Amino acid sequence: MNRKKSIDKEFLRRLATHEGGHTVSIWASPCACLVDRVSIRRSRNGRAYTHRLQKNLPRTISEIIDAIAINLAGMAAEKLLGYEQSVGAASDLASATRMVKKMVLELGMGKRTGVRVFDENEPVSGWLRSDIDRDIRDILEQARQLAKRRLIKHRVKLDAVIELLLERQTLGAKALEEVLGPKA
Repeated sequence: MNRKKSIDKEFLRRLATHEGGHTVSIWASPCACLVDRVSIRRSRNGRAYTHRLQKNLPRTISEIIDAIAINLAGMAAEKLLGYEQSVGAASDLASATRMVKKMVLELGMGKRTGVRVFDENEPVSGWLRSDIDRDIRDILEQARQLAKRRLIKHRVKLDAVIELLLERQTLGAKALEEVLGPKA
């Protein structure tokens, strides 16, 4: 029974780290909205969550990369605190990858592929496929590095959010503002 309790505590710490990463990244973002609520309690769909009040949808390359960095911040926080990458970050990574694919394939925002739209039924040569893949990988890496830099810069705030989440399990906007301060 004691082993199960320590596993549960470690699991909750990992969840708090992941959700804390999203929360601090949103707070530190010049583009993003405010966090309304963050919880490590299981929601109806069985997941912990960070709920934000949506501002405007991202419209520029830097705003989209910022949104992708927020998606990857949970995974970045886990890695920063010494955790191995887990399957828990899979949906965040899938969402980030979808956004990047849209940037490259539908919005003409790839560096190598240039300003053009790719029709999904259009045959693509091997070298062009390679350029598409490299553009996608480069943008994901750029966003991952942005998430990592933010969390390193605000590590004290990240640690404070994690500890408060472990104590209370759910934090509202007021508690978050108390621990984080006004939006960066």
